Amino acid sequence: MRDGITYLFADRGLALVMAAAFASLLFMTASAPAEVFFAKDVLHTGDAGLLHDIGKLGVSNAILDKPGRLTEAEYEVIKEHPRNTEEILLRVPIFSGLAVPAAAHHERVDGRGYHRGIAGDAIPAMSRVLACADVFDALTAKRPYRDPMSTDDALALMGRDVGAAFFPEPFAALCAHVDAQPLAA
Repeated sequence: MRDGITYLFADRGLALVMAAAFASLLFMTASAPAEVFFAKDVLHTGDAGLLHDIGKLGVSNAILDKPGRLTEAEYEVIKEHPRNTEEILLRVPIFSGLAVPAAAHHERVDGRGYHRGIAGDAIPAMSRVLACADVFDALTAKRPYRDPMSTDDALALMGRDVGAAFFPEPFAALCAHVDAQPLAA
């Protein structure tokens, strides 16, 4: 099986559920810019969330499942997965409209993201939501190289990067979504 983490993420449906939930919250949030979401974008954000890491199919399992720190060269290979995602989705007509937003999930407000290094308003609205969902899931899920972070620790870490890595509106929607969830018994 390719990259158990990616498949677990898709199997749990977390990408779809979280991205759609955050998109819904943003859609209903008055602070979200008017051009950010329309009703169809809520659904498309969930679809893009489900497909955003499909480009990892082009990355070796030796890198994806590595239990230790990646070398610089391995990290450069990982950073190609958004480009791979875009190329794959562009080839499938039904998904071509999701290609750019899904591929931009590692872009940052300050332009220090990848694969394009775009910044600010150049980052698609869906990608802004996906970035928060993706990082939150990555931090709170068990990985081959570390145990999961608590929800509070993940939000605190992400909160320090609002305005640099994350847009304030999706991060606020994430916090509202997490705060609204019942505690596990």
